Amino acid sequence: EDFKILAHTLKKLGISKISQIDEYTKGKILDEAGEHFHKRALEDMINGLQLTEPSYKGEVWVTAEHSNGAIHPATFELIGKSRELADSLETKVGVCLVGYKVEPMAKELIAAGADKIYIIDDKRL
Repeated sequence: EDFKILAHTLKKLGISKISQIDEYTKGKILDEAGEHFHKRALEDMINGLQLTEPSYKGEVWVTAEHSNGAIHPATFELIGKSRELADSLETKVGVCLVGYKVEPMAKELIAAGADKIYIIDDKRL
């Protein structure tokens, strides 16, 4: 029941992420919830909810496999799965493209769902 009250209060205040809650916001939540919460109980609930927040903050990366100027189909599958994971973590998909004269392949990777392409282009590769 307490979590329902907290969820309703957060929605009413326009708070969609636990990371948006600071000391000022806690005060607003306590004011809005009235006698339903004691400050310590609210802090315990918020701390519990913070444990459900994703701890990963970086991009999801894929290394592109290619040969003879063509990207291997498995790379596109990995980009698709990475896109799903990145969306759930609210982050971006980065693809590392390594080789010589590989830049033209970058457009295909973007079209497949990558947000950024990291190119390492060298004739020794």
